[in-house]
Amino acid sequence: MTEQDDPVLDAAMSYLAYLAGEEPYPPTLDNLDPVTEHQARTLINALNVAWAADELEPPPLEEHPLAISLGLVPDPTRPLSPRSLKSARQRAGLTVSDLAARLQARGWDLPTRDVARWERQPAAAATVPPAVIKAIASELNVDLNLLLGQPATLPSAVAAVVHTDRFRDLARRWARAVGFGADEQRGAGALQQLMLAGTVRRGTELGAEEWLAALGALVTAREHSAGTEREGESP
Repeated sequence: MTEQDDPVLDAAMSYLAYLAGEEPYPPTLDNLDPVTEHQARTLINALNVAWAADELEPPPLEEHPLAISLGLVPDPTRPLSPRSLKSARQRAGLTVSDLAARLQARGWDLPTRDVARWERQPAAAATVPPAVIKAIASELNVDLNLLLGQPATLPSAVAAVVHTDRFRDLARRWARAVGFGADEQRGAGALQQLMLAGTVRRGTELGAEEWLAALGALVTAREHSAGTEREGESP
């Protein structure tokens, strides 16, 4: 295992596959050190609660808050740039098939043709999840931000929400509740993607106050299920 690997993310991805019926058994955590095992079990418990919250039909992956937090859902505000990907791959001296093989070795089921499409088609590159972009950056030994293209424009209500103190507080709380410490940026990205997914699915926008109320309820529910302590909200 290299220092670039993320065993907590790997365990969560495997458990999501188990919940979806794609794997016959849940992942084993016996080979993890005590701290990492605790983080993985905390996240798996949260995934279990989230999945069981809708007994009739699990939420679509693109709207699953924890899948978003894990970087498993494409982020329209941080898309992969086809030109930057090709340039970085060529500088690293790798072929498209080389890069595909390296991603497969990390556990991503990505054929060579998919990687080739990312370099040719912006629409295909926009479907690459953040966790995969992170893996690509690691394999090509480049800064993650160098692989990102022009972000999509945020809907007005979403843009209004993400610049508030209340949203930043919710982002910090969400990050703690899903086991990522106080990583406000990671929490903000996850909640922002959730708003974007909801906007696209409904075809209409909630107002800023409605979004903040909805996100507040989501974060509070996750805190209760994860057993984290809530800090005071910003006014």
